[in-house]
Amino acid sequence: MHEAENQLSQLAERARKGERIVISCEGQPWVDLVPHQHNTTPRQPGGYRGRIVIDEAFDEADSDIQSLFEGDS
Repeated sequence: MHEAENQLSQLAERARKGERIVISCEGQPWVDLVPHQHNTTPRQPGGYRGRIVIDEAFDEADSDIQSLFEGDS
């Protein structure tokens, strides 16, 4: 692990070029250093349409919370 810290720039460059780097600590694999994969699929809004329900009273003030801010009237 300490050796990898000292050579991180070189290891990152090798990973960027497609090489898979395994970083070990005490002889055990800890981390795989792999090139970043860009998400090329554009986001499609509305994926949760019909699966989320918002209560009709969502925008109404909660009287208990309101009294904490404004005091009891």
